[in-house]
Amino acid sequence: MVEGDRFSAYDIGPTTVEFTTLDGASEPVADIELESETYALLQLVVSESNVVLNDGTEASIETQPGDPITYEHGFDVFDGMTTTFSANTAPVADDNGDSPTYQLLPDPDEVTVEYGGS
Repeated sequence: MVEGDRFSAYDIGPTTVEFTTLDGASEPVADIELESETYALLQLVVSESNVVLNDGTEASIETQPGDPITYEHGFDVFDGMTTTFSANTAPVADDNGDSPTYQLLPDPDEVTVEYGGS
């Protein structure tokens, strides 16, 4: 964990998300223990990607340093409870003419937060 003035960052290590098979379902990206408090937002930073399209073509995910995927949806973490933050992130084609490139964009209308026992 890296502490900042207004944020904490967690390295979740290598994670694979198979967008082509989700079709409305969800897939966990990380399971992280956070301090009990109220959080204003969640940001996802993609530092590296390996994308292969259905036809075998290699593509890339474009992200800018310091420009994370941001879900401006507050949530709480309570002692002894589980908080599940679910959000939709969609790969959107960015036609640059050279090779397939995608941006990951958040869908602010597709965020849910659920609370349950631990």
